[in-house]
Amino acid sequence: MQKRAKPKVKLFDSLNALMGRLMVVVAVTAAVGHFAGPGAALVAAVVALALVTVMAEKLDALISPGRRDSQPRPGYVVAAMAKLRQWPAARAERRARAALADGESIPHVTVADGDPPAQVASLPPALRAFFGEWSEVADDESSCLSWSLLGESEVRPGRIRIRNSGEDNGEYSVAPGEEAVLYVERPYAAGSPQTEENFPTIWHVVCFMAGCVIEIAEKLEQSDGQF
Repeated sequence: MQKRAKPKVKLFDSLNALMGRLMVVVAVTAAVGHFAGPGAALVAAVVALALVTVMAEKLDALISPGRRDSQPRPGYVVAAMAKLRQWPAARAERRARAALADGESIPHVTVADGDPPAQVASLPPALRAFFGEWSEVADDESSCLSWSLLGESEVRPGRIRIRNSGEDNGEYSVAPGEEAVLYVERPYAAGSPQTEENFPTIWHVVCFMAGCVIEIAEKLEQSDGQF
């Protein structure tokens, strides 16, 4: 996924400016308290707190540009997910390999070192190729594709687990001999429905992990759904 452009301001200059303004606010508050008494000092302190809050928001925007209000609307995300699933396997593989190689799209990528687990030999070609080259690929500390996670599915008996999703208690699995990957979110309450999502290949899963759905959704939103 293409990263957002960095702000054109110099971060440290902006930080210095904000800190300078904060020092002025503190000094004025102290002076008011000294010369005008506790009541006026309280009013000044409330005003100072409001100003500090505004400054903190500006500082947060400088450190994390584009983060706020940056997510596409849900309808575009759903449409983007459908478009990702329509990608031919070759296109998804090219995009996934680029994401795995760029060092930014997916934060944790471990190249395979040594022989993969025995379960890999029973996987279909694309999955076998993937786990032959990478032993672990994670988009955060609790959600990853990994040699260590290969095993019997805990939510769909007879399937092979290939990835967990710790943030929503979900699991990714494949049926023996099939490339398609099924995601199932475990229900949080007894009797509640399970959320399911299908991916045509492991490469589509990697593209999803790399943020391609958001990238596509942003383009759809910018073009009013014509992308």
